[in-house]
Amino acid sequence: MKLFSRRSTLVAILAIIGLQSQLVRSNQTLIPATTAVGGMGEKHPVIHRAIRALEAAKAYMEGASHDFCGHRVAALAESNLALNELGLAVICDKRRDKSVGSIALPTQSASSSCVRFAPDRHPLIRQAIDALQAARRDLQSDSQVYCGHRILALEAVERALTQLKLANDCDMGQTSSV
Repeated sequence: MKLFSRRSTLVAILAIIGLQSQLVRSNQTLIPATTAVGGMGEKHPVIHRAIRALEAAKAYMEGASHDFCGHRVAALAESNLALNELGLAVICDKRRDKSVGSIALPTQSASSSCVRFAPDRHPLIRQAIDALQAARRDLQSDSQVYCGHRILALEAVERALTQLKLANDCDMGQTSSV
């Protein structure tokens, strides 16, 4: 019985080490689903998550040895525009809170777990796509105008989604719908 228990433990440890080494070898950091900033929750966690995921995907594409079937330049350009508009929307909302004297209350996180390892060839791009889709839903359902940046952010997110999907799918022989 002891021998079986030791073997089971050893197999479990080796499996964990194997998964960790696979992530290290791919040199890709997974983005947490929710992250607290400065000990307080974020007012717009979905938008902040999209920004973090998009920044990670952008860094991955910049360092990649291939051009994603010619979509890298457009994907990077559209990602930069989306990052800019999402950032401006959040900044505007923070300024608005300060100008009326309200305090941004921390949000409750649904989960503090990391996004699981995706079987995709480009998991950071897939994470950015998923996070941008969630941000798009969040912006579409929000009644705020973010100083005029809501519509601009939605348009930039749509263009970034299109380019990221093309870049992600180019070497997989498949196409995604936006």
